[in-house]
Amino acid sequence: MKPGEYLLSLLKEASDTQKTILFLRHSKRNSFAGIPDHLRPGVEITPEGRLMAREFGEALGQVTPGRRLFLAHTIARRCRMTAECICQGYSPASWFPMVEYPDEIGDPVLDPDAFIDLRERIGWQVLIRR
Repeated sequence: MKPGEYLLSLLKEASDTQKTILFLRHSKRNSFAGIPDHLRPGVEITPEGRLMAREFGEALGQVTPGRRLFLAHTIARRCRMTAECICQGYSPASWFPMVEYPDEIGDPVLDPDAFIDLRERIGWQVLIRR
């Protein structure tokens, strides 16, 4: 399965009349091996990761043509880079608002312990569909 294909299949099923929120992490990055925790937020995505994110943005434009999308990312550099590359593939940045999570939108997970427990019990794919 091509990266992002599962997510795109979920979007195809989503209603055009309701809001759809996508929680994405980041595209391909190098290993964290040997990188201290405090420096990890600055790790970038690889050139392959940039290409993958742009291609995902292009595919997103085909699956959701004309939809107004809102893209949020964490403060990690690799997440911001992924969001920017998705935006480049989808459309000009002026059509694709981006915000930095959690500064501008707050934390969507109200109970992190319950969220992690649920993820471990039912798995990511089932959780994503909820």
